[in-house]
Amino acid sequence: MIDYFRGIKQDYFKIYMFIYVFFLPWNFFSGFFGNMTILLFIWWLIIGKKKGYFLKVKEIFTNLPLLILFLFILYACLSLLWSDNIKMGIKELEYYKYYPMIVMVFFTVFNKEDVKMAFYIITFSLGTYAIFSLSIYLEFFTIKMKNSISNKYDPRGILPYAVVTFYMAFNIFLSLYLFMKENNKAIKYLLLIIATMSFFTMLVNNGRMGQISFLGTFIIVMIYYKKYLLNYKKILISSVLVIALGISFIYSNNKIDRYLKGINELVYSYQHDEYIGSWGPRLFFYKGAIELIRDNLVFGKGIGDALIEFKNYQINNKEKLKHPIVKQFHSQHFELIVKFGIFGYVLFLMSIIILLIKLYKIEKDYMYIGLIFFSMFLMASIGDGIMRMSNFDNFFILVFVLLSITIKENSKYKIGDKKIIWKSQSQEQDM
Repeated sequence: MIDYFRGIKQDYFKIYMFIYVFFLPWNFFSGFFGNMTILLFIWWLIIGKKKGYFLKVKEIFTNLPLLILFLFILYACLSLLWSDNIKMGIKELEYYKYYPMIVMVFFTVFNKEDVKMAFYIITFSLGTYAIFSLSIYLEFFTIKMKNSISNKYDPRGILPYAVVTFYMAFNIFLSLYLFMKENNKAIKYLLLIIATMSFFTMLVNNGRMGQISFLGTFIIVMIYYKKYLLNYKKILISSVLVIALGISFIYSNNKIDRYLKGINELVYSYQHDEYIGSWGPRLFFYKGAIELIRDNLVFGKGIGDALIEFKNYQINNKEKLKHPIVKQFHSQHFELIVKFGIFGYVLFLMSIIILLIKLYKIEKDYMYIGLIFFSMFLMASIGDGIMRMSNFDNFFILVFVLLSITIKENSKYKIGDKKIIWKSQSQEQDM
């Protein structure tokens, strides 16, 4: 990794891209990410012709996962045609406004070696955020925001706790995988420290869906790699012990009570048709979503009308809902189906599924990263509208395009292959 960055020290645009990757999860203030993205895109436009980046844009349309994802976004735009509230629809489309810029820049500039380094940068970025969050938990300082405060009991920092918990859970898997592939001992120890900090940061934060998705993904990874488990008994035993330690930590810090409380809220809400607490209203939101889906099962309500009709459903049933009116379904799956119907939802899922299939066939090294990220995303999306939260939508497309880059070349490069890195760098310097 150190040799790689020595090799690109004169490539200032690529260095800026890595800075961009590092800060993408950190949404410091309104406009921070947008300004960084616009600068990234303008710089790309200025140097694109000279570097040959423009010629590579057409390759995006031969990359099947990206093509299907953009077809989904095109369908989202077309859904304005059967939406009455065009203004709301345009506002909702803003969640996808940076997708074309991010995809064009990273897809045309990065190769597989760059992708590997980008995932290192991501794990270092999230590791830094783990230090930030743990410092709040240990009461070194608190963070005061406009309408809330982040302290020992909610050490989320500047991001929503659902996003922080997801990031930390993802980073546990990512940093451990890079740890197993890394040859430099100092970096290996650093990655292990990052994994440990991310683990405890995940536990002290309050994102239950992130914690559940971590456990579910852990089981999926064990099943996927079951034939290797006997060969790595130490890893298996260590993993089981870590999970046991995590459960013990949650129990000793009264975090288990939040799960029991949530289950009790669900049971009470189901039995009495009165939706209380945090998980109780989620049941109400899901019932409302199902009612809306029945009216437009195939093509959806349209991106402009879905949230308006959902709000009206809450108002019309406010005597049952013991919760303030919300602007989202608290489920990414239900939100997509209500907006775009089964047709749009299947388009979105197919982009992920085809990417995973391609990774499995072509690039198994990155299949692991794709498996853990999308597994966690799909599970967390059951109970959270996570793509609406603090820049996560752009983190999603970043990971998506990075993984898509790895299937566009017929290179034999694998994570940890130093020879290819040096060869690629020398070629770039010659150019």
